[in-house]
Amino acid sequence: MADRPNILLILTDQHRLSAVGAYGPTPCLTPHIDRLASEGILFENTYTTCPVCTPARGSILTGEFPHTHGMKLNENCHGLAAQRLRRRDDLLSRRLGAAGYMCGYNGKWHLGDHETKVTDDVTLPSVLPSDVGFEGFDYGGHGDGGHGFADYKDYLAEHGWRHETVHDVEIDMPSLPRWGRLTGPLESSVPYYITTNTLELIGKFRARGSPWFVWHNFWGPHEPHYATAEYVDRYRGVAIPEWPNFRMDEVPMDLPQAMNRHIRYEDMKWEYYEELIRHYYAFTTMIDDQIGRLVEDLRNRGELENTVVIFAADHGETLGSHAGLGDKGWHHFEEIERIPLIVRLPESLRGSIEPGLRVSSLVSLADVYSTITELAGQPPEPSGVRGRSLLALMRDPGVDWRDTVGCEFWGLNGLTCSMVSIRHGDHKYGWNAGAGDELYDLKSDPHELHNLATDGAHADVRREMIERMAMWMDETGMPPQVQRHFRLGVRR
Repeated sequence: MADRPNILLILTDQHRLSAVGAYGPTPCLTPHIDRLASEGILFENTYTTCPVCTPARGSILTGEFPHTHGMKLNENCHGLAAQRLRRRDDLLSRRLGAAGYMCGYNGKWHLGDHETKVTDDVTLPSVLPSDVGFEGFDYGGHGDGGHGFADYKDYLAEHGWRHETVHDVEIDMPSLPRWGRLTGPLESSVPYYITTNTLELIGKFRARGSPWFVWHNFWGPHEPHYATAEYVDRYRGVAIPEWPNFRMDEVPMDLPQAMNRHIRYEDMKWEYYEELIRHYYAFTTMIDDQIGRLVEDLRNRGELENTVVIFAADHGETLGSHAGLGDKGWHHFEEIERIPLIVRLPESLRGSIEPGLRVSSLVSLADVYSTITELAGQPPEPSGVRGRSLLALMRDPGVDWRDTVGCEFWGLNGLTCSMVSIRHGDHKYGWNAGAGDELYDLKSDPHELHNLATDGAHADVRREMIERMAMWMDETGMPPQVQRHFRLGVRR
């Protein structure tokens, strides 16, 4: 084995834990992700830095939280076009490139775009993968599932395919997320297309002989949930159990979560969500098979034992949880904040680590940056980095580690807010600027049905969590004005 391993980072988009078999019983089939877990290390309590695409992806490239790296909202939010990645020398790709790694990127970017004129006096610079040291896919923006990009359209035309979808089951409710069956073959799908491109990119790097880092980004299972017939058929008629928090005795409408309740509780039918979730799971299984293509190609070539494979998601998805919440953001719940993270190490790096290890410590998506730089033999991180390398934790789950992890949310779709949550032990605390706070006991109430923040019996726990949040804000460099606002808002 070479001194430094190749590194393959696979990122899915808006991927909730109920759609990963390795995280617990589910109708969703993910055998290839599950195999990575059985051969690697699964982190049971990983939290995104922000349940929105651009901020979370920015944390992977910087090792920082959004309030530090500056991308606090999605890059394409109306009126917020300045939310772009800054072209810095300490970005993950730049540090790896300086260390002799070839860096490749494929799939969804959502961290910038071509040079854009915002006003007569302001022009935003180009921020594409090639602008920060990557080879490969070089389109900016969101991509709308990848279906809108010229290269993909050319690929379809070359093979005589068309991007068309149909609904096999009609539901007597408006489908807010888009979902349906692709009429073409698997090879015509976006996941298959970008996986083929990544395999070709790795092949180019292989011929050059230097170690490589490739970041492969799926657009799914974020909507639109489009899967080919073979995957949709697998879930046709499969019973999807109601979320335990789908039917709630009280539906709070005085908290930020009301912003994302697309359909009111009294109007909802589980049959609608059941069909939606079937398509979400079908899309996920189709993606899982493409993950299998990537990993098995390396295995068949004898290269898997010189390659670290990291699988993660940027954030989760609600899919009707908590009485009809949709999409992401505007709440502190596990469905969008807690994410999958699996690391498969080559045997030469695994040492005494047993395959299939499950680590319960609190982990952040920001830790991916420091983990990859240590794997690449890089010196300690710049002072602004807030993540920690996971290698010591993998080798010794009892190592001194953080006891609090945080997540933040600053708005979506042109609407801004200030929301921060922390997890400590079995408790989750959420601060909502301008609204009441939230406190949940995840051990006795894993589905976060009972807000204990106003329960006098839990006043001591609330005070402790407030102090821990204040410390977390200070340690991670939260702007002083936000810290002051937080202190004033919880003083009651």
